[in-house]
Amino acid sequence: RFGTRTAVALISFLLCARIACAAPPCAGDCNSDGLVGIDELITGVQVSLSGDADTCGADLDDDGGVAVNELVRLVGLALSGCPLPFDAAAIDGVYDADAQGQTDPSGGFNKRGVAVIEVGDGGLRIDGQFGALETFHLQGSALPDGSIELIGDGTQSGEFALLITGVMRFVQRDGAVELVGELDFKLTFAPGPFRLDVVFARRLGGTAARYGGVQRLTLRHPVRPASPLTGINLPLSVPRSGRATCGAATDRVPDGTSLAELPASACLVSPSGRFLYAAPYATPDGATPLPLHLTGTLSDGAGTVGRGTFYVAEFPQIAESGVWESERVDAASP
Repeated sequence: RFGTRTAVALISFLLCARIACAAPPCAGDCNSDGLVGIDELITGVQVSLSGDADTCGADLDDDGGVAVNELVRLVGLALSGCPLPFDAAAIDGVYDADAQGQTDPSGGFNKRGVAVIEVGDGGLRIDGQFGALETFHLQGSALPDGSIELIGDGTQSGEFALLITGVMRFVQRDGAVELVGELDFKLTFAPGPFRLDVVFARRLGGTAARYGGVQRLTLRHPVRPASPLTGINLPLSVPRSGRATCGAATDRVPDGTSLAELPASACLVSPSGRFLYAAPYATPDGATPLPLHLTGTLSDGAGTVGRGTFYVAEFPQIAESGVWESERVDAASP
């Protein structure tokens, strides 16, 4: 039996499968804040007991009442979050990327990185990195239950090719947009995939723009024992989306001598300050420059220190690697 709302939801899904559009309101979300709270669960129980016609969408089968199975569904939404509108305004931007291996309790497969998610006419696209050595590129399409089927590829240790598949779902919870689910990563030359629980998260209340200005980076070069520390004053122009522009800069040794020049380039900054950067590292010897890769977390200038790792590399060739710290300074600083 199809009720009016069920029919509308089915028609809406068939349209949304082809274009990006808003999802129906979340069942049981009486105040339309994208969450099912404790008070709304209590309302659902009261409606179930009283037979009230105003169900806040909790009457999933449109039979005029809220049954036990529908209350169970509300509890699930309260725990996992409500589906988000599948549109570019709600989804597009730079996300924190976190992954945890299901088969390694020691945490050896745990990873942190940055991803940019875009919605287009053809579905969803995700590009990002877990550190400088592991990249991923995914295409997503909607499934009938509202989840997203993903398929793509990537690299591990900078050179080994990966095939990536899985299913994830958009939710809104704890003040963030999240794409959550499982992804299988399979090395092309090895049997069987390894499965990761993956979360791409973007805070709704925060903005990546607070990391803009000049980030004063100190790089520690293990291959330069006599003078291991160098400094880069890196200007950043960071819009709210996090798709930033890193200006031209110079890596200098303490006496001011130039170690390498860096041209302006695109970079990524998430609302929590995670940072992804790559630009040619041109040394004075005139050698063909390898890219400098920076990954980590930036300083917001409020007494915080940013930290991360760097590579000068065109994988699998790695010239050097090390760690860096950053402090956000005034945009007018030299």
